[in-house]
Amino acid sequence: MRAVKWETGSRPRTLSARAVSRSECQATASFPPASLLDRPPGQALSGSASRGIVKSSPTAGVRYCRNQFRLGVFVVRAVVKKDREGLDGESFGRLPSLTHQIRELIHDYPEGVGIVKELVQNADDAGARTLRLVVDYRSHPNAQLPSPSMAALQGPALLVYNDSTFTDDDFARIQEIYRSGKVLAADKTGQFGKGFNTVYNVTDFPGFVTGDRVAFFDPHGAAVHNTSREKPGRTWRLVDCWKNYPDLLRPFVAAGLSPGQTNFPGTIFRLPFRTPERASLSEISRKPFGEGNITGLLGELVGVREELLLFLKNLESLSVTEVRPATDAPRELLVVETLNPDDVRPAREVVLNALRGTAAVVVERLQASGPVLQSYRHKFRSRWAGDSVTPTREYGSEWRIVSGLLLDDEGAVAEAVEDFSSRGMKAVPLGGAAARIDNRPGSALTKGKAYCALPLPVETGLQVHLNGYFDLDSSRHSLTTQG
Repeated sequence: MRAVKWETGSRPRTLSARAVSRSECQATASFPPASLLDRPPGQALSGSASRGIVKSSPTAGVRYCRNQFRLGVFVVRAVVKKDREGLDGESFGRLPSLTHQIRELIHDYPEGVGIVKELVQNADDAGARTLRLVVDYRSHPNAQLPSPSMAALQGPALLVYNDSTFTDDDFARIQEIYRSGKVLAADKTGQFGKGFNTVYNVTDFPGFVTGDRVAFFDPHGAAVHNTSREKPGRTWRLVDCWKNYPDLLRPFVAAGLSPGQTNFPGTIFRLPFRTPERASLSEISRKPFGEGNITGLLGELVGVREELLLFLKNLESLSVTEVRPATDAPRELLVVETLNPDDVRPAREVVLNALRGTAAVVVERLQASGPVLQSYRHKFRSRWAGDSVTPTREYGSEWRIVSGLLLDDEGAVAEAVEDFSSRGMKAVPLGGAAARIDNRPGSALTKGKAYCALPLPVETGLQVHLNGYFDLDSSRHSLTTQG
């Protein structure tokens, strides 16, 4: 399509052939005069043209409108249409919907404690030292929301707090299901850019508060105000929400947001449970999520306790609490805490600093300066809700952790890192081991596991846990195998 414009006078006005009204466009012709088409833009019109009266001569495929203005300004916009039918072909092929992509992703990710593992990894990569899970079984007020449909977000939910605040780049990354920003960063555990999407095992409507903003995802465009399948998210400033939609923020209070607070120094994810009614409509998962799932998740978490934190770079404590409608008071279900952070942090920091940059940069640093090795003690205390006989159980443990980065003399490790990097993948020469050393009765470790920062369902056959940058499948659940 080609547009041509002619002007007279000092205040030109363009009339669009598509937007002009019947009263403005007093006459139309199929063909404008060749003299008009040949006239240079800005050149004054004369005769019948300046009066807005134009006789047409055949120029195929052109439509125009004419008008006459009292101020002597006359503008004609001719739209030249070319018949390209058959020349450009027809549109073919389609992209899968966002809901379909998420459904395929969470099919690979394990449920249960696997959900917590991903949230632990994300918190650790963000530099958080504390992670708190809050199970809120209450339903919250829904009168003051951006739209009535958002009442679907006000029911029971799993909330996850960590003490790290989103950066602007974090905001950009979380909006793309395959983008992580951690794929090539050696100091980040994440490799695939998909881990956050495990929350869709719990909900269709994940939301979070961080800094001065609150954000919600709605891949179906079904509940969150002004979302659609094409634009599946919405964000508001906290100051605006407290003023206009306070019920939208009140559910986050259970995990640490104060009423009226307009800047939060951390991040709270809130995952409303997928109800049976919602599951029947969901294109992401037809599995409801509720109290039974939480019970199973908590049982698995109690089983691993401090062993979840052994090889992390930042995280030192983990807790789970619940809030019931009858009491509104939080009840402690599990606490795992580090007792000697002054010993643990400096040792972890040495390894973390050696991991700054890409894997290729790490290798260059090791080649120039030699290996980095740290050995330290890590003391834990865990307590969790028991049964009617023993309401609370408490357990202490002490571990010797060895962690470091090193290369082999033959250069095979450096070559492997370079090969992975050339294919846009990450491999880091990081390794470590953890052994129980508290000598309490029954404390001997008899089933050592393989770790890739977090425990894998792979037993080593040794009495120590081994950590390495193993090649995992996309679910981060198992080692890859070659047939």
